[in-house]
Amino acid sequence: MRHPPQTPYRVHGVLSLLVAWLGRHEVNEMASKRTPISERVRASVKSLRTAHGLTQEALSERAGLSADAINRIEHASRTPTLETVDRIAQALGVKVGAIVDGDRSQPTPGLPRPLNQLVALLERQPDHVQDASLKLVRVLVGAVKDDAKR
Repeated sequence: MRHPPQTPYRVHGVLSLLVAWLGRHEVNEMASKRTPISERVRASVKSLRTAHGLTQEALSERAGLSADAINRIEHASRTPTLETVDRIAQALGVKVGAIVDGDRSQPTPGLPRPLNQLVALLERQPDHVQDASLKLVRVLVGAVKDDAKR
């Protein structure tokens, strides 16, 4: 039986560690305060929009809203009405629950379990945590690749 190269396993291990760390961080954060619904909606709209490969303008056209409205929702300067959330959900082809409570019960097909876990954890984080996590993963993957070349 042939074994795949070690690099994917190392990356897989690194991602598993990152998921575990983010999970502990999230549990500690959630213990101190509950994420307000406006923050969950903001994060969900942005992550679902980008996952569908849509710009704010494209989503606004599909939902029958202004691009400014989508921008203000994503940046938490506007809390949308339930009707607006419903229009956005329909435009994205998801249930309202996917936006309101970040329903991540549907993992992305084809992604390994740790990546789905990582996506689910990062979707709930503020932009600065997502950006820092992306930089960290890039550094770790680069280090693992460099180590594999030696």
